[in-house]
Amino acid sequence: MHLQLDGLSAFFLVLLAVLGGAGTLYASGYWTDAQHPRTAPTGRAWWNGLLLSMGLVLLCANGLHFLIAWSCSPSARIFSSPRNGSGRRRARPAGFFRASHVATLCLFAFFALLAAHSGGWELGPALRAHLDLKPLFWLALIGFGIKAGMFPLHIWLPSAHANAPSHVSAILSGMAIKLGIYGLMRFTGWLPVPDARAG
Repeated sequence: MHLQLDGLSAFFLVLLAVLGGAGTLYASGYWTDAQHPRTAPTGRAWWNGLLLSMGLVLLCANGLHFLIAWSCSPSARIFSSPRNGSGRRRARPAGFFRASHVATLCLFAFFALLAAHSGGWELGPALRAHLDLKPLFWLALIGFGIKAGMFPLHIWLPSAHANAPSHVSAILSGMAIKLGIYGLMRFTGWLPVPDARAG
């Protein structure tokens, strides 16, 4: 793993630590072993996976590793939703899956173009010399914009929040969509200034 901590990732990691810690404390009383002996351990495992994948997104300095961590986050978010009393898992909104797939496809194209023109998957400000491709900005804007819930790419948000248990909804609104903002701040800062249409 190629990991790197700087001021931007540290700021978002503090947010993740505070919100993840608060969500963990709340979930310990909200979905207990005594009340839900079959689903509580599984829910905790996926919750931990969700926090880990988000932390890796903030630390990865390699495009391929970033994509892997980015792709794990939505899956962990879905499976961290415990089953309801009838044993059926809470509804998994199709819009959330579609939005996640579109965002991941755009980001895969973004990082693949970066790798093709820079000769590797390593990320950093040194990539500026290779970032003269206009499609890069739009791929980043769509990929990270969907995750951030930017208008008009936000159509997946209402159903995703409504169907998540309280602590998962809190980390979704408080941190998961902020990963889109992190991605825009991190990667568009290396791109050339876009034309006026980007406004």
